[in-house]
Formats: sequence, C-alpha cells, structure tokens
Amino acid sequence: NSLSIQKVKVINDFGGIGYGLLTLEDSECVVLNSGVPKPEAPIVCVGAGTGLGECYLVFNKDSTQPSGGRYEVFSSEGGHVDFSANNPLYEELRTFIMKKNDLHGRISVERVVSGGGITNIYDFLRTKFPDRANKQIVTKFDNAATHEKPAVVAEAAKEKTCPLADQAIEIFLDCYGSEVGNCALKWLPYGGIYIAGGLLPRYLDRLPNSSFLKSCFSKGRMSKLVEEIPIKVVTDGYIGLRGAKLLAARMLNELEHSQTSQENPSRSRL
Repeated sequence: NSLSIQKVKVINDFGGIGYGLLTLEDSECVVLNSGVPKPEAPIVCVGAGTGLGECYLVFNKDSTQPSGGRYEVFSSEGGHVDFSANNPLYEELRTFIMKKNDLHGRISVERVVSGGGITNIYDFLRTKFPDRANKQIVTKFDNAATHEKPAVVAEAAKEKTCPLADQAIEIFLDCYGSEVGNCALKWLPYGGIYIAGGLLPRYLDRLPNSSFLKSCFSKGRMSKLVEEIPIKVVTDGYIGLRGAKLLAARMLNELEHSQTSQENPSRSRL
C-alpha cells in the first residue's frame, strides 16, 4: 500500500526461472543435444542447486497476442519424486541416505541430485571405501559448514586430490542425467529442456566424458524419443530475476489494458 502497487503476485524461484527462459539469447545457453524442436511445444526447466527445482511451460494460444499466444509457467515438485536405484551401488547409496536421515521406505531424487546430494554421495563413498579417501579432504569435508561441503567435494574432484570426490561428482552427474531423461518422458518437451541452477554449469568441461547424456538417453524402448528432445544448459545465473521482471511487465500491461477497457467500454468489445 505504501508503494501504491495495485497488484502483487508471489512466485517461487523456479517460476521466475521459467519465465526467464523466455528472455534467453542463444549465446546464454550451451547446447547438449540439438534434438528436433517443435514450435509451441512444451518447455521444461530442471535445475539442481540447494535443492532440485523443476517447472514446465505450456503455450497458450491467444489471438490478442502479436505472436498468436504466449508461454505460461507452471510450478512443479518433480524434484521430490522417488529416487530409483538402478544398480547395486546406488541401492546401497539409497539405503545409506535413508539411515542417515532417519527416513523410511523412500528417498527423493533431490537427496542425490542437488548440492546436498553431492554431500550425501561423498559421505556414503568415504564410509564404504575408507581406504580410498584422502584423509586431508575428509577432514576438510567434516569441518566445513553444511552449505560448504559440496564445494569441498567439487574442488577435490577438480584438483584430482581425492578419487572418491571424483567418483561422487560422476555419480551426481549420472543421476542428474537420468532425471533429465525422466522429465523428457513425462512432458515430451519438444520446445526444449533447459537445465538451470548453479551446479551443472560448473561441470560443463567434464560432461562430454561423463555419463550424464548416456543416462539421460538410456530409457529402453523410449530412448530414441528422448534423443529428439533439445537439451540446453543455461549459463546466466540471474535468469530468475529476468523472469520476475518479465512477469511484472506482463501484469502491468494487463492492468493498463483493463483500466483502458473500463474507461472506454466500447473499445473493450472490439
């Protein structure tokens, strides 16, 4: 009221990121898979950071829009679907995370594909393979604040100072790719899957030699379908703010249009 703002809308971080996708330039993305894009098809955004966010965009045909319509963003809690272990090591990881967090029967994919997931994976590996762990890195990991632990693992993997750190990042990327492929199957987003969040852009240099895309495309008889979905990594870290700005501009335009219609009711029927 003090700012005389007539309309306010609250959206979460991935709602902002979803709208932000509509402002992207080609230079702000890294193409992982060209695919076969289709106009007006659904778009999906996935992003691992502190957690695992997901949203999707649907084209809403509207003759009043210059382009014949526009995309609208819908939030999702897809990061909380069940984590599916597809090999014995991952089953041990799932069991470890359940016990560590006093969970019963299931864990979400976010427990593995996120910054906290990197922490969980490394914690599991150093417990299972203590002889392969670099003791200095383990000490640094244990002494780090919770939000700093993923960075300790990432740095050790990059510097090749701890083989378990490198393995932890590889498992993270493998599971991340698998979830991106799951999103491709769930939404058939021929408009593209955009990977945002703060984590994947840090590992672009190792993606070609990782199992990320292999796991993404490894979907049995649906593998060829997933290969047709365009996949891009967003490199702009402020995409959420850009999306909030875009949505605010839309709301302002709608408000002004509504006021004009009320002042000139004959024009509103045109």
